[in-house]
Amino acid sequence: MAELDCTFDSYENERFMTHILENADIQLHNALPQGYLKPIKALWHDHGVKAAITKGNEYGLDENLAYFINNIDRIWADGYVPDNQDLLRSRSRTVGIHESEFDLGRWTYRMVDVGGQRSERKKWIHCFENVHCLLFLVAISGYNQCLLEDRGRNQMREALLLWESIANSYWFTESAIILFLNKMDLFKDKLPGSPITKHGFPDYDGPGDDCKLASKYILDRFRSLSHDPEKQIYGHFTNATDTNLLKITMVSVQETIIQRNLNQLVLT
Repeated sequence: MAELDCTFDSYENERFMTHILENADIQLHNALPQGYLKPIKALWHDHGVKAAITKGNEYGLDENLAYFINNIDRIWADGYVPDNQDLLRSRSRTVGIHESEFDLGRWTYRMVDVGGQRSERKKWIHCFENVHCLLFLVAISGYNQCLLEDRGRNQMREALLLWESIANSYWFTESAIILFLNKMDLFKDKLPGSPITKHGFPDYDGPGDDCKLASKYILDRFRSLSHDPEKQIYGHFTNATDTNLLKITMVSVQETIIQRNLNQLVLT
């Protein structure tokens, strides 16, 4: 709080924060402590905490915080079982390489999930020679967010750097790339108060609150970084918490892969 030049409304709220920080070690399968419920509610309504939350992009605050706080009574209730929205809004940092298979229609897909943090990349980039398709997922709402591992770096700038290295990598020469610009709902909400021109994209010349133009600008920035004009790059704007939209997108992914395979058969 002090680092952000924010102060609590009361000494009691300051003690609440200290209590939570000093006793925050909750194991994975433990019930949520009932003694935390009142302090968290009080802190959520504290004006100093609200001011700190508005600066959340400066220290990597989770963008789904408000969702979980607004559902705090349900989450803290005895016998709580997460619903689909709870799961979709949760985040577990990917470490290492995780492989899974799933069926979609008549096709079976093998998907490999990898960690995007700097320390993780050297572990996986060489593992994907000749994959059919690369799915590159970017939180478009991260245009004004710092990296968790480096507050001096911007999430979108970092994503652009990683994208450039992958889109032009030897290992993905023959792979189609599908770019998902995710969290469009949060992006739209942020723009009016935080236009992209204030966060390292001064050449954007559209209206600051125009979600359609701003998102197209960011998509074009990604596409422009491919050195091969013939490279197959497909862009999708998504909101992963909307399960219907995600299903439509996955069908599009399926059609992309099938069409690419058909084209290769024609060429051979």
